[in-house]
Amino acid sequence: DHKGALSDYSRAVELDPSESSYRSKRGDTLIELGAVKKAIADYTVAIALAPKIPRNHSGRAAAYERIGAHTKALADVREALRLFPGDWQARDLLCKFVPSAQRTADEQRTCPTVPSGHP
Repeated sequence: DHKGALSDYSRAVELDPSESSYRSKRGDTLIELGAVKKAIADYTVAIALAPKIPRNHSGRAAAYERIGAHTKALADVREALRLFPGDWQARDLLCKFVPSAQRTADEQRTCPTVPSGHP
């Protein structure tokens, strides 16, 4: 139940506003509820509180991608991957939304190659 989760995470933020994971998890829930701009605000606070946690960056990247803010999404994807190259969410976003020609050499290795003749 996303509405129940939103209520729980909002209460957690009230109790401990310095805990970045509450903001990040509430951001995830807000995306599921379609409140993407509010999610971006929560991820932005989470990043300010804990800039070295890749999940905060990849979560905001996913939110930016949903509203078509591709440049901002790409910056967050790249930061998440710089912090933790194994971040599955950031890798998935990179491979889906960044054309091969725009990827760095390291990013090319991150995305699997699709054999010719396949979509």
